[in-house]
Amino acid sequence: MMAAYITAPGYRPEALERFHQGLASLYLNLTRTPGGVMQSQVSRFLRDGDPRFGVPDQDDAAKRTLDELKAWLAEPLAASYMEVSIVGDFDPEAALKAVNSTLGSLAPRAAAKPAYAEQRKVRFPSERKLKTFTFDARDPKAYATVYWPTTDFSHTSDVRRLFVLAKVLEGRILERIRIQEGLSYTAQGGNSPSTAFPQVWTAVRSGRRASGQSSDAGAGNTRYRRWDRARGRHQGRTGAGAQPAGERAEEDAERQQLPDVVNCLRIAGATRAC
Repeated sequence: MMAAYITAPGYRPEALERFHQGLASLYLNLTRTPGGVMQSQVSRFLRDGDPRFGVPDQDDAAKRTLDELKAWLAEPLAASYMEVSIVGDFDPEAALKAVNSTLGSLAPRAAAKPAYAEQRKVRFPSERKLKTFTFDARDPKAYATVYWPTTDFSHTSDVRRLFVLAKVLEGRILERIRIQEGLSYTAQGGNSPSTAFPQVWTAVRSGRRASGQSSDAGAGNTRYRRWDRARGRHQGRTGAGAQPAGERAEEDAERQQLPDVVNCLRIAGATRAC
């Protein structure tokens, strides 16, 4: 079946018609909710307007045709590099035989995966200032979000520290915004390392009426008790448990450096979107 999809894809008018029918409800959600605005507009803004991210205008989406789709997929389906992954409980010999008789019988394809050096380039917004996105909604809703450019998954040690740092910041804004100020029930912190793009970000978000509070969440030095608590939450999320002595020593050294990491992120400036 997979080989048939590749050799004889079906570009049917009925599928395009259903796509057009669903546009109205899709864009209603994208333009009337904070989550939709984050997906459609903020995502592109964070990449300095790169059109590959976010969502195009509804009129532009409605203009797309099956001929465009067919032309776009012709080369990848016919000759581009392909990887086959098989997951589950299977007989390796039987699986190899099945792949050889189906995907293995396709015409010769590119033997190496392209580097995509140009396509991997993304830019964080050049201007580090407050940016406001507005939308019409039936109920009053808002997000206040702070972003910092960080690094990708190839820098393993930095990524591990940033995962924990994000939880430290999350704990601080929960304490400040929800417990002390009572401005919002929802507050999140996260790190989003990528395996495809070299520049990603750490984000701190607070929902509802917390605008103007998140910018203070990362200021100052972090107490070690917050580090230990955040590290425990991160280990619980990833399933990490007991660690070898060498790894514990490495993390203790990272903990000593954490205040410097916090200050570096704060000094670097932030782009806020709400």
